[in-house]
Amino acid sequence: MDKSDKSQTAIDRLKLILQEPRTHWLILLLVALDFLCYMTMIIISYLWPAAEQGEHWLFETLLIVSFTIDTIFLLEITLNVFAFGFLDYFIKSPHWLLHIFDSSLVVTAFLLEIFLHGKQREVLGLLIVFRFWRLIKVIGTVAVGVGTYDEQKQQDLINKNEQLSKELERIIIIVEEIAKEDHWSDERMEKVFREIFFFFIKLYI
Repeated sequence: MDKSDKSQTAIDRLKLILQEPRTHWLILLLVALDFLCYMTMIIISYLWPAAEQGEHWLFETLLIVSFTIDTIFLLEITLNVFAFGFLDYFIKSPHWLLHIFDSSLVVTAFLLEIFLHGKQREVLGLLIVFRFWRLIKVIGTVAVGVGTYDEQKQQDLINKNEQLSKELERIIIIVEEIAKEDHWSDERMEKVFREIFFFFIKLYI
């Protein structure tokens, strides 16, 4: 396998990871956490202004968490563009408009995190509220992903059932052949028991 094949394999694996339901659920959790952080900061800034002005540890912690989440979102967009290509992700995708709007919010929020301070951060809080709408998109994507996963799981079970049925038929044939013999050798009996043992192992794996 040359370097180009290895590179393509790595990109294909990255695509699978980005499209996994677990990845979508993780993004969903981070969006909710990001929203919760900024709603908490906005509420505290109005109820206890002194806490914000004094750079309370709670504010600093929430800011760090939110900035980390924004960085992860920015990394997610970068990986999607790298894996699927700029045109496929932003133009040819069925959800291209959502991708553009979502990416604009992520990049804007990331830059505002760096340059805004104090009360100005409430503007950023509004962006977080707008970005919370992406929950709808993520939930829909997760639903599709879970449905695809269930279909694949069902097909795997069907294939396994067919394989085990053939295996059982083979064992039955062996047992019938031995039953026709007048004397059962220890070697033949050991073979049958070994076949049955491995059959039950496959049944429960």
